[in-house]
Amino acid sequence: MADATCAGCGCVCDDIEATVVDGRLNVTRTCELGDAWFAARAEGPPAAIEGSAASIDEAADAAAAILREARAPLVYGLGGTSCEAQRQAVALAEAIGAVVDPAGASGSGLAFQAIGSSTATFGEIRDRAELVVVWRADPAVTNPRLLERLRADTRPLVVVDGQRTATAEQAEAFISLEAAGDIEALWALRALVTEAPLEGEPAHALGDLAERLRGVRHVAFIHGALDELTTLALLSLVRDLARDRHTVTLGLRGDGNARGAEDVLAWQTGFAGPVDFARGFPREADRGESDAELVVAAEAATVTVGSRVAFATARDGIEVAGTAHRMDGVPVPLRAPRQSDRPSIEDVLTAIAERL
Repeated sequence: MADATCAGCGCVCDDIEATVVDGRLNVTRTCELGDAWFAARAEGPPAAIEGSAASIDEAADAAAAILREARAPLVYGLGGTSCEAQRQAVALAEAIGAVVDPAGASGSGLAFQAIGSSTATFGEIRDRAELVVVWRADPAVTNPRLLERLRADTRPLVVVDGQRTATAEQAEAFISLEAAGDIEALWALRALVTEAPLEGEPAHALGDLAERLRGVRHVAFIHGALDELTTLALLSLVRDLARDRHTVTLGLRGDGNARGAEDVLAWQTGFAGPVDFARGFPREADRGESDAELVVAAEAATVTVGSRVAFATARDGIEVAGTAHRMDGVPVPLRAPRQSDRPSIEDVLTAIAERL
C-alpha cells in the first residue's frame, strides 16, 4: 500500500491510500469525485491525426505546423495537469504569441490585483476560525471533503446563497439572497460591521450576520466563482473586518490544479488570469476569436490541437509524478502509484515546442 494524492477537485487530498493489483488501482479515503477521478483512463491511441493513430513524433509535427500558421492561437485548460506541465504550456504560448486562458480559474484575478486579499491555509482556518461564512458556494457538493478538513461542522456555519443547498442543510443559518443582490448586501454588511450610517433598514438576516461578525475574533469567508465587482465588494468587507479581527478568504476551485494554473501564470507573467502574448510580452487578455486552439487537460489526460490532432497521455497524479497547488495555495506532491507507457502532458508539450 502506498500514499496517493487525489486531484479530483481543488482540495487535492494527499491522505489517500492506494494499492495496485494486476494493474488495477484501488483507493480508499476518497469521496465520490475522487472515485471518479481515479477511475478515469486515457482512451484511444497515444496520438492521433484526423482520428487515425499516429506516432508521437508525427502528431507533434502536425500540431506544431498548425500552431505556427495560426494568427490568433489560444492555449486553454491547464487545470487538470501538473504545475510542471503548466509551465511548459505557458512557455509554448509565449513562443507562438498565444492567449493563455486557464479554465477553472477564479475569474477574479483583477480584483485581487486591485485591492489585495487576505488568505489562509486549510490548517489556519481549521484551527482559528470561530465563524465560517460560505458565500455563493456549495462545497458539500463541489468539494465534498472540504468542510470535514476545515472542521466547519464543529463551529458556526452561515451560508449565503440564492437557494438552499446541500451545504446550507449543514449550516447553523441560511440567508437567502437573490443573485443580483450581492454587491448591495456586501456594502450593507460593511456599514453594519463598522457601525457606519446606513440608509434604509437592512435586511434582518444581514443584521444578524453583522452581529455575528462583530462578535468573533477569527472569521473565514469561503466563496465560489464571483465576478470582478462582487469580488471587490467581498474583499473590501474583509479588509474592513481585518482592521480589528483576523479575517480571511478561501476561493473554491473545481479542477484539481486550477489554483496551480493561476499561480504559474502569476509567476511567469505577473497576471493570474488570461494573458495575451500576441505583442511579444504578457498583457491582460481580451479574449476574442481564435483560429487554432491548444487545449491542455480540459479533460483528463488529453492534449488536443483543434479537431485534427489529439494526444491521450499518462495521468498526472496517477501515472506521472509532479506538483499541484491546493486551492489555498499550498503545493502538494502528485505521486505516481501506477506506471504507464503513454507520454506525459509535459512530454507532449515539450515535443511540440521543439518543433515550432
